Amino acid sequence: MQTRLLFLLILFSFFQSAAFAQDDKKKKFLKDPMDQAVMDSADFFFQEKNYTAALQRYNRLMKDFPEEQILLYRSSICELYQPDGVERSLQYLQKVNITNYQRDHSQYYYARALMLNYKFEEAIPQFEKYIANKWSNFENRALAEEYIMNCKNGINLMLNPVAVDIVNIGSPINSPSSEYVPLINSTGDMMLFTYRGPKSLGGLQKPVSRNDPPEGSYNEDIFISTKNPDGTWTEPKPVEGPVNTKANDAAVFLSDDAQKFYIFRSVPGDEGTLYMSELDGNQWGTPEKLYGKINSPWWEGSISISADGRIAYFSSERPGGFGGKDLYTAELLEDGSWGNIKNLGPFVNTKYDEDAPFIHPSGEFMLFSSKGHNSMGGYDIFRTDLVQDSTWSEPFNIGYPINTPGDDIYYVITGDGTAGYYSSGKAGGFGLQDIYKVEPGIIGKKIQMVRVKGTVTLDDQPVYSQIKITYQKSGLTQGIYNTNSVSGKYLINLPKNREIVLNYFLDGYAPQTRNLSTVEVNEFFETTIDVQFYSEAYLQKLKQANDSLSLLATRDTTLRKNNKENTSGSSLTRAEIMEKYGDLNIPGLTYHVQIGAYNLPQNFSYTQVLKLGQVEKQKLDDNITRFTIGTQQTFREARAFCDKVIGAGISDAFVTAEYKGKRYLIAELVAMDFKLP
Repeated sequence: MQTRLLFLLILFSFFQSAAFAQDDKKKKFLKDPMDQAVMDSADFFFQEKNYTAALQRYNRLMKDFPEEQILLYRSSICELYQPDGVERSLQYLQKVNITNYQRDHSQYYYARALMLNYKFEEAIPQFEKYIANKWSNFENRALAEEYIMNCKNGINLMLNPVAVDIVNIGSPINSPSSEYVPLINSTGDMMLFTYRGPKSLGGLQKPVSRNDPPEGSYNEDIFISTKNPDGTWTEPKPVEGPVNTKANDAAVFLSDDAQKFYIFRSVPGDEGTLYMSELDGNQWGTPEKLYGKINSPWWEGSISISADGRIAYFSSERPGGFGGKDLYTAELLEDGSWGNIKNLGPFVNTKYDEDAPFIHPSGEFMLFSSKGHNSMGGYDIFRTDLVQDSTWSEPFNIGYPINTPGDDIYYVITGDGTAGYYSSGKAGGFGLQDIYKVEPGIIGKKIQMVRVKGTVTLDDQPVYSQIKITYQKSGLTQGIYNTNSVSGKYLINLPKNREIVLNYFLDGYAPQTRNLSTVEVNEFFETTIDVQFYSEAYLQKLKQANDSLSLLATRDTTLRKNNKENTSGSSLTRAEIMEKYGDLNIPGLTYHVQIGAYNLPQNFSYTQVLKLGQVEKQKLDDNITRFTIGTQQTFREARAFCDKVIGAGISDAFVTAEYKGKRYLIAELVAMDFKLP
């Protein structure tokens, strides 16, 4: 490799272009032969358009010759192609007499630097002058015309900025290397992302296709981080198992329940192919090529799967599209393969590139990136809405400041729409590409769906099981889902306007059924449905412990009767308790509304409380499982919420309290005069 590079450098020095020969006069500052060798090497990579490698060498010379025009000019061009280099590019060009470099298209690069720094009104006349310049070439003139259109779009978009907060998520995820393509589960507490830097398993790469970065860049690996209770992220680690290789491995989609994720790989002889890895307990399995017709001899680089697992949205360069990369759909066929490939059509696709689709779990809208439509430069993020369950609306730009004059791509949002994540090379970051958080994640679109999550247990221990989701009226099966074999947890997103039957299957046991109505859902709701299976031996053990097998616990029935939770065992009336203690706010003391108490809670209905909030479950030493809803800081707030719960049809709901993990009845707190240990 070194011999070949030396040979090419010698050839390069011998057959320099006329433009470079004219620069010899400007290189008189290079007295040291070592400096001249560095310059020759930098110029070689510059001519090869390997701007990253060239910039590394120009920067070495800039330390000693910071004001040299040729170094400033060449470095400015290289910086234009760095994720975080556009500000430096303009700073360098403003120190250069660009009229001396017109043959090298200096006016074009100056206009481009202005554009990438949001100076659209200054950039447009510079592009126009370049188009009229006799030294311009066909390729750059075509780009200049496209960029003028982008600048005009940018001016309009910046007149009406969207009201969002964009923050760098910081360390430990972001670093001086590149972090991009953030993928999150539906709840937003787990993130997979693509990393390119010194920690990459494959080290420095040789490009496989034109979509790959140039030689001298690191291979891609997939890293994972989870969110701490305080909202910070854990130290990211490479995904364990046979996922990362010495090739390019990039994460492109994570399922809502984080049990499957999809991978892009490019290896010699394969421009780019999509794979899928499935989680078995805590271990990711060997990625398998997607079965069917999604992968082709051409490049496929991004994918998103609908919540029911039936439709895939993916990007491809296969022939027959509208130009460049297009977005397509595929259906999951009965044999488990992907087929019936369809182009999303001219409403979505343009003669430019479209990439990075993200179908929201509700199925009602899709986000994607495009260089067409009314992009303000490079890829912009667009939204299209599903119309009457069959066609997509005309896409629209989700706006500035989310979109920039550079590439804005791989935008994902949480299931509830409260937060979005994407990567960018914005100035002021940690280096190269960083991951940013956007709040709210979506504007102007109301999320309407239900997220059901929970744990399936056997004899109170987590267990693997299957869950079949069926629409009651039509009999259509949405899908069959699995719980995690280690945690027993599951998460399923359900559409609005459905009467839904959830069937839970465990080998050797009779199936259990839960019913849930989403007919009146007009916003985002989340509920928890935990399902318990019991063996005969375990039930016998409960009987021997004198644990009642009636569904409702007798001791809680007495306390809940007539909502006397605050007078039972106390000489004070509810009004007197409210007057004396209603507004106490004691650190660590929280109030909840109890809505059920069961030994075998098979018939608990979640439909009544769906719109009221998150249902929590707690099993105490008496083996009774209690269901509560809501968390308030004062008894007055809790009592008001309890009245709301009663109004929803749960007539025997009542208020309980919790302090340092211990459950208290209100009567117990009154007896203690609310003086907690």
